[in-house]
Amino acid sequence: MENPLESRLDIVRGTGLFPPGLLDRFAKWLGSAPEREVFRINPLGWAKQNQVDENLVIDLFLHATRAGVVDMLWSVLCTQCGILVTSPGGLRAMSRGKRHCRL
Repeated sequence: MENPLESRLDIVRGTGLFPPGLLDRFAKWLGSAPEREVFRINPLGWAKQNQVDENLVIDLFLHATRAGVVDMLWSVLCTQCGILVTSPGGLRAMSRGKRHCRL
């Protein structure tokens, strides 16, 4: 029986857009990183930490999301208090003028 992660990564490999070494490093990181780190990943931070072009990593994470390797959910930190602000409708449902902070 094939590993579900590997079968999903094969979908990303099939695009031919990413160097095999990058996909291997990404898979190794997914398998060994602490759960909290994977849960709160910042693709730009991952790119910097792994010395990979930011645009390539953004493409990698988007393709990995489409293949079901990861789920990408966007959150916003309140500029007033630092609390994580979520919206059922995603970023588009957030109003620019509306404050989310109770301070």
